[in-house]
Amino acid sequence: MTDTVLVPNDSSTPNLTVALSGTGDASAISVAGSGTFGTVPVGTTAGPNLVTVTNTSTTADLQIGNLQQIGADPEVFSIQNDTCSNQVIPAGGSNTCTFEVTFSPADAVPYSDTVLIPNDSANPNATLALSGTGELGTLTDSGDVDFLNVPVGTTDGPVTVTLTNGSATAEVMIGNLQQIGTNTANFTLLNDTCSNQTVAPLGTCTFDVTFTPDAVAAFSDTVLIPNDSSTPNLTVDLDGAGVAPALSSSGNLTFTDVPVGTTSAPQTVTITNTSTDAAVSIGELIRVGADTANFNILNDTCSNQSVAALGTCTFDVTCTPNSTATFNDTVQIPSDDPASPLLVTLTCNGLDSGLSANTPIFPDTLIQTSGTSQIVTVSNGAAAAPALIGTVSITGTDADNFHIVEDNCSNTTVAASGSCTISIAFDPDLVQAYSANLSIPSNAQSGPLNIPLAGNGVAPTLVVSPASPFDYGDVPINAPSLAGVQTFTLDNTSVDPSGNLNIGTISLVGSNPDQFAIVEDNCSNTLVSFGSNCTMEVAFLPTATGLQQAALSIPSNDPANPVLVHDIEGTGIASAVSVTPASPFDFLTVPVDTASAPQTFTIENTGTAPLSLGQLALVGTDPFNFAITADACSNTILAPAATCDYDVTFFPENDVSYTATVTIPSNDPASPFSYTVTGTGIIPGLAANPTALAFGNQDVATSSAPQSVTLTNAGAADVTVANVSLVGTNPDDFEIVQDACSGQTLIPAGTCQVRGVFSPESAGAKNAALLVLSDDADNPFLSVALTGTGIVPGAPLVSLAPTVLDFDNVEPNTTTIQNVTLTNTGTGTLTVSAVAVGGSNPQPFSNSGDCVGASLGAGQSCTEAVTFAPGTEENFNAVLNFTTNVPQQPSFVVLIGSSAVDNSGCALGGSGTQGGGKALGYGFLLLCLTLAGLHRRWARVR
Repeated sequence: MTDTVLVPNDSSTPNLTVALSGTGDASAISVAGSGTFGTVPVGTTAGPNLVTVTNTSTTADLQIGNLQQIGADPEVFSIQNDTCSNQVIPAGGSNTCTFEVTFSPADAVPYSDTVLIPNDSANPNATLALSGTGELGTLTDSGDVDFLNVPVGTTDGPVTVTLTNGSATAEVMIGNLQQIGTNTANFTLLNDTCSNQTVAPLGTCTFDVTFTPDAVAAFSDTVLIPNDSSTPNLTVDLDGAGVAPALSSSGNLTFTDVPVGTTSAPQTVTITNTSTDAAVSIGELIRVGADTANFNILNDTCSNQSVAALGTCTFDVTCTPNSTATFNDTVQIPSDDPASPLLVTLTCNGLDSGLSANTPIFPDTLIQTSGTSQIVTVSNGAAAAPALIGTVSITGTDADNFHIVEDNCSNTTVAASGSCTISIAFDPDLVQAYSANLSIPSNAQSGPLNIPLAGNGVAPTLVVSPASPFDYGDVPINAPSLAGVQTFTLDNTSVDPSGNLNIGTISLVGSNPDQFAIVEDNCSNTLVSFGSNCTMEVAFLPTATGLQQAALSIPSNDPANPVLVHDIEGTGIASAVSVTPASPFDFLTVPVDTASAPQTFTIENTGTAPLSLGQLALVGTDPFNFAITADACSNTILAPAATCDYDVTFFPENDVSYTATVTIPSNDPASPFSYTVTGTGIIPGLAANPTALAFGNQDVATSSAPQSVTLTNAGAADVTVANVSLVGTNPDDFEIVQDACSGQTLIPAGTCQVRGVFSPESAGAKNAALLVLSDDADNPFLSVALTGTGIVPGAPLVSLAPTVLDFDNVEPNTTTIQNVTLTNTGTGTLTVSAVAVGGSNPQPFSNSGDCVGASLGAGQSCTEAVTFAPGTEENFNAVLNFTTNVPQQPSFVVLIGSSAVDNSGCALGGSGTQGGGKALGYGFLLLCLTLAGLHRRWARVR
């Protein structure tokens, strides 16, 4: 490198210069040593390898920083004995420093790292590459062990298993050998040189295994060899099969009918070792049964012998019975068969030179008679000696009830296979079971032969069904027909053909025999054979209420029941009419030529039997000034405690008192029931105008516009109004909003006013009345009818026009037709399911039209034509009922018809021609129209 120094001055050499020159020298680094370790066993450390760092500069020192490991696997390489880090190596060309590197692999994989040597030379980041590979040992075994078939209870082996480390460089550390299989108790490890040992490269170790089966079965186990080689959980499978000898016999022995005191022919028992693998050792044969003295073992080739696999041995057995009993013994064959000992049972029956006989069966026999004789056959055995029979006799508890009819056996000799007979009869005294014995003595070793005798004494037995006591239940008193009739069956349950049942005269006895009657008797003084029966019918005919009891007295020859008393009972019940309110009922005062408010009467069945009601009718002094205007009772049946209603209205013609009677025919024993109604017609001093307020349709839960009633004193004297109130069926649906009358005194021609509104709480027709109480002598109870219909917005409403059809003076056998229009005045859809004529006299009326099945929208209508065709000259009253989907609004039209006679009014409860003429007829027509307008409920049955 060169340079020039300029020295300016004022001398003769004003720009004096000095030339500069030189050559730079830097340090130089050299790294010598190996970082390659090759293959190293896992878990060991290779090295250290020495690395030398040299400053090759002769003029410049070398500054070295801190050595660093910057490669992939610094954890397995280590720098130690470092004399280089942060050191200065002087110039000189050969000055050095050193450090060492080791390699400790953790797994059998390749590893690499780099040592960085920072310095101030021209190669400031000098490096040394490090590499090495971890290696594991390779452990293998000599193979699984199969012991094949080994006799149960013996030990096979040992078999040696060799473990080899196949690695040339790495050791293998083996842990404690473990048995982890199913049958560890049947395999044993011996001479173990492997557990907790280190096997050098290419080295081996061994252990032995034995097998001891304890049952005839397959066995398996596994030896687990934990180690740190490439096969860390090496296993060796152990297998073996336990086999055993298995003995079987040719079967049990039975010696049949061996004569007593003799020895049977020998029978042979063959013992077979069914095992295909193991021999069997048999011990001494033993007899362990109850009768060893009666059996003998001969020609024994089995005791204390060894029988090869599939081999056999034999022994013979004989029987020597000492009586006619059955003898039993057991031969026990002990061996090393796991199922030992093998048992062979021996059975032998001794045959005596004795006798046998059948047991006679005596059928059930009628007492005091001798039954059919039964034969007993006495037989001697085929292999028996002749039997000498002594005198046969009958012994035992009931010996007197059996007797020998014929005896072919006593004091005779019966050869082998021979027989004789004895005939025996059964003579029972009583109905009971009998027993005795037929004793047959002989020379048989077993002693006398006793044959059991048994029989039953029987008699005719009377059984009556249905059983006693029989209850007829509830039967109405004084019933017009046989309401309670029961058939009784009398059975003769005797099973003997001669057990005839003789029945005497049957009668009724007990507390109330007069309440029952035998209406048909097929049993008195008859003979009923065994297994047969007869019948009789007994009726319960109560004339009084309450429990009635009696009994059938049945005499017969049944010894257990010579007079059978069969209890019967029943309860007499009756219907009873009760009417509320109580009779008589007074309509009080009603203005002349006006109709009273209808009065509802309730009929209740207070009895215990169903009440059958007939047609209600008005009779008496003034029947045509009263009318049955609604009737849900006529021709109905009321259960006990049930009720029905009918309405009566009073219509006076003059200011006089009236009376009539409602007759109620029924099946009540006190029928007919008569109910008196009274009332008085008045010419009032106090009058109301109008006499009725009709509010029409009104939405539920809203109030109508008010309407007014003016009260006028039409008399000649002052009238004081005490009180004005709401009464009737639905008073809560109406309201008095202004009362200028209560407590007021009206002078002649004086007036006052009451205002009211209709506020329905529910849908349907509503009826009430303003009741004005005053000191008017002629009319102290003035009433003003109030009507209205509650409607639900969106619901249908029925409107009928007209509400009364009057067919006046129609010739008999001619026809007249009038129409009724039904209109839906509501806002919902109105459906009509039925239209029918009902009421007191529906016969001459009929209807047809387009209403049945109609579905009417708001404002729509249908029409029904009513035809009146009378056949006789009389008055007729009926009702045309419409059944709709507005059940709370009864819908009907009153039908009045007369045939060539004066119609005296729509007295719907009766007919006739009482005076009053046309004016009275129109009055009742007005009454019917008023009632129809009120939409009174036609019938109510609770």
